[in-house]
Amino acid sequence: MVAAQSGDKDSYHMLLTAIAPKVKAMIHQKIQNKQTAEEIFQTVMLNIHRARHTYDSSRPFSPWLYTITRNSTYDYLRKHQKRVRVETFIGDTYEPQAQPNTIFEEKALLQDALQTLPESQREAVLLLKIDGLSLEQASQKVGVTEGAIKVRAHRGYEKLKKYFLDQIKEDAF
Repeated sequence: MVAAQSGDKDSYHMLLTAIAPKVKAMIHQKIQNKQTAEEIFQTVMLNIHRARHTYDSSRPFSPWLYTITRNSTYDYLRKHQKRVRVETFIGDTYEPQAQPNTIFEEKALLQDALQTLPESQREAVLLLKIDGLSLEQASQKVGVTEGAIKVRAHRGYEKLKKYFLDQIKEDAF
Protein backbone atom coordinates (compact mmCIF):
# COMPACT_ATOMS: atom_id res chain seq x y z
CA MET A 1 0.00 0.00 0.00
CA VAL A 2 2.89 2.36 0.72
CA ALA A 3 4.21 1.84 -2.82
CA ALA A 4 0.70 2.30 -4.20
CA GLN A 5 0.36 5.56 -2.29
CA SER A 6 3.58 6.69 -3.97
CA GLY A 7 2.02 6.09 -7.38
CA ASP A 8 3.46 2.64 -8.22
CA LYS A 9 0.68 1.21 -10.41
CA ASP A 10 2.14 -2.32 -10.51
CA SER A 11 2.29 -2.49 -6.71
CA TYR A 12 -1.26 -1.16 -6.51
CA HIS A 13 -2.50 -3.81 -8.95
CA MET A 14 -0.70 -6.56 -7.00
CA LEU A 15 -2.20 -5.25 -3.75
CA LEU A 16 -5.74 -5.23 -5.13
CA THR A 17 -5.27 -8.72 -6.57
CA ALA A 18 -3.98 -9.99 -3.23
CA ILE A 19 -6.73 -8.48 -1.08
CA ALA A 20 -9.68 -9.31 -3.35
CA PRO A 21 -10.17 -12.90 -2.03
CA LYS A 22 -9.91 -11.67 1.58
CA VAL A 23 -12.44 -8.90 0.98
CA LYS A 24 -14.83 -11.34 -0.72
CA ALA A 25 -14.50 -13.77 2.17
CA MET A 26 -15.29 -11.04 4.71
CA ILE A 27 -18.36 -10.01 2.73
CA HIS A 28 -19.59 -13.58 2.25
CA GLN A 29 -19.49 -14.10 6.02
CA LYS A 30 -22.29 -11.56 6.31
CA ILE A 31 -24.04 -11.77 2.93
CA GLN A 32 -25.41 -15.00 1.43
CA ASN A 33 -26.90 -13.54 -1.74
CA LYS A 34 -24.18 -13.73 -4.44
CA GLN A 35 -25.46 -10.79 -6.45
CA THR A 36 -25.66 -8.54 -3.40
CA ALA A 37 -22.23 -9.72 -2.24
CA GLU A 38 -20.76 -8.84 -5.64
CA GLU A 39 -22.31 -5.34 -5.52
CA ILE A 40 -20.86 -4.83 -2.05
CA PHE A 41 -17.47 -6.13 -3.21
CA GLN A 42 -17.40 -3.54 -6.00
CA THR A 43 -18.35 -0.83 -3.51
CA VAL A 44 -15.64 -1.92 -1.07
CA MET A 45 -12.96 -1.94 -3.75
CA LEU A 46 -14.01 1.54 -4.85
CA ASN A 47 -13.95 2.75 -1.24
CA ILE A 48 -10.48 1.27 -0.77
CA HIS A 49 -9.35 3.16 -3.86
CA ARG A 50 -10.88 6.39 -2.61
CA ALA A 51 -9.48 5.99 0.90
CA ARG A 52 -5.99 4.74 0.02
CA HIS A 53 -4.52 8.09 1.02
CA THR A 54 -5.82 7.57 4.59
CA TYR A 55 -3.71 4.47 5.20
CA ASP A 56 -1.02 5.13 7.80
CA SER A 57 2.07 3.00 7.09
CA SER A 58 3.01 3.01 10.78
CA ARG A 59 -0.07 0.90 11.49
CA PRO A 60 -1.01 -2.63 10.33
CA PHE A 61 -2.80 -2.89 7.01
CA SER A 62 -5.33 -5.63 7.88
CA PRO A 63 -7.37 -3.65 10.43
CA TRP A 64 -7.57 -0.74 8.00
CA LEU A 65 -8.82 -3.08 5.28
CA TYR A 66 -11.24 -4.83 7.63
CA THR A 67 -12.71 -1.52 8.80
CA ILE A 68 -13.34 -0.27 5.28
CA THR A 69 -14.89 -3.60 4.29
CA ARG A 70 -17.11 -3.79 7.38
CA ASN A 71 -18.26 -0.17 7.15
CA SER A 72 -18.92 -0.40 3.42
CA THR A 73 -20.94 -3.59 3.90
CA TYR A 74 -23.08 -2.11 6.65
CA ASP A 75 -23.54 1.16 4.77
CA TYR A 76 -24.72 -0.76 1.72
CA LEU A 77 -27.13 -2.84 3.80
CA ARG A 78 -28.57 0.22 5.52
CA LYS A 79 -29.05 1.98 2.21
CA HIS A 80 -30.58 -1.02 0.45
CA GLN A 81 -32.25 -2.76 3.38
CA LYS A 82 -35.83 -2.58 2.12
CA ARG A 83 -34.86 -3.51 -1.42
CA VAL A 84 -32.74 -6.46 -0.31
CA ARG A 85 -35.49 -7.77 1.94
CA VAL A 86 -38.10 -7.50 -0.80
CA GLU A 87 -35.82 -9.08 -3.39
CA THR A 88 -35.01 -11.95 -1.08
CA PHE A 89 -38.66 -12.50 -0.19
CA ILE A 90 -39.91 -12.32 -3.77
CA GLY A 91 -37.02 -14.36 -5.12
CA ASP A 92 -37.54 -17.25 -2.74
CA THR A 93 -40.29 -19.66 -3.64
CA TYR A 94 -41.91 -21.24 -0.65
CA GLU A 95 -44.39 -24.02 -1.02
CA PRO A 96 -45.53 -25.55 2.24
CA GLN A 97 -45.62 -29.34 2.17
CA ALA A 98 -48.43 -29.54 4.68
CA GLN A 99 -51.13 -27.34 6.15
CA PRO A 100 -49.98 -25.16 9.03
CA ASN A 101 -50.65 -26.50 12.49
CA THR A 102 -53.62 -25.17 14.34
CA ILE A 103 -53.09 -23.48 17.67
CA PHE A 104 -54.32 -26.62 19.43
CA GLU A 105 -51.85 -28.83 17.58
CA GLU A 106 -49.04 -26.42 18.40
CA LYS A 107 -49.97 -26.45 22.09
CA ALA A 108 -50.02 -30.24 22.06
CA LEU A 109 -46.60 -30.32 20.39
CA LEU A 110 -45.22 -27.95 23.01
CA GLN A 111 -46.71 -30.02 25.83
CA ASP A 112 -45.15 -33.19 24.40
CA ALA A 113 -41.80 -31.45 24.07
CA LEU A 114 -41.94 -30.06 27.62
CA GLN A 115 -42.66 -33.55 28.98
CA THR A 116 -39.31 -34.74 27.63
CA LEU A 117 -37.46 -32.30 29.92
CA PRO A 118 -36.32 -33.14 33.43
CA GLU A 119 -38.59 -31.54 36.05
CA SER A 120 -36.10 -28.80 37.05
CA GLN A 121 -35.58 -27.69 33.43
CA ARG A 122 -39.30 -27.87 32.59
CA GLU A 123 -40.07 -25.75 35.66
CA ALA A 124 -37.45 -23.14 34.70
CA VAL A 125 -38.72 -22.90 31.11
CA LEU A 126 -42.34 -22.62 32.23
CA LEU A 127 -41.62 -19.96 34.83
CA LEU A 128 -39.48 -17.82 32.54
CA LYS A 129 -41.14 -18.23 29.16
CA ILE A 130 -44.73 -19.25 29.82
CA ASP A 131 -45.39 -17.41 33.10
CA GLY A 132 -43.09 -14.54 32.11
CA LEU A 133 -41.31 -14.26 35.45
CA SER A 134 -37.96 -12.52 35.74
CA LEU A 135 -34.86 -14.50 36.68
CA GLU A 136 -35.06 -13.06 40.18
CA GLN A 137 -38.73 -13.99 40.61
CA ALA A 138 -38.27 -17.49 39.20
CA SER A 139 -35.21 -18.18 41.34
CA GLN A 140 -37.05 -17.07 44.48
CA LYS A 141 -40.07 -19.22 43.64
CA VAL A 142 -37.91 -22.32 43.11
CA GLY A 143 -35.48 -21.50 45.90
CA VAL A 144 -32.26 -21.52 43.86
CA THR A 145 -29.84 -18.85 42.69
CA GLU A 146 -30.50 -16.80 39.56
CA GLY A 147 -27.50 -18.48 37.94
CA ALA A 148 -28.95 -21.92 38.62
CA ILE A 149 -32.35 -21.07 37.16
CA LYS A 150 -30.63 -19.54 34.14
CA VAL A 151 -28.57 -22.72 33.58
CA ARG A 152 -31.65 -24.93 33.97
CA ALA A 153 -33.61 -22.84 31.51
CA HIS A 154 -30.74 -22.77 29.00
CA ARG A 155 -30.36 -26.54 29.16
CA GLY A 156 -34.10 -26.88 28.73
CA TYR A 157 -34.08 -24.60 25.68
CA GLU A 158 -31.29 -26.64 24.13
CA LYS A 159 -33.19 -29.90 24.71
CA LEU A 160 -36.37 -28.39 23.27
CA LYS A 161 -34.44 -27.21 20.23
CA LYS A 162 -33.02 -30.69 19.71
CA TYR A 163 -36.47 -32.24 20.23
CA PHE A 164 -38.06 -30.03 17.57
CA LEU A 165 -35.18 -30.49 15.13
CA ASP A 166 -35.51 -34.27 15.54
CA GLN A 167 -39.26 -33.96 14.90
CA ILE A 168 -38.61 -32.01 11.71
CA LYS A 169 -36.11 -34.64 10.54
CA GLU A 170 -38.59 -37.41 11.23
CA ASP A 171 -41.33 -35.57 9.35
CA ALA A 172 -39.03 -35.01 6.38
CA PHE A 173 -38.53 -38.73 5.83
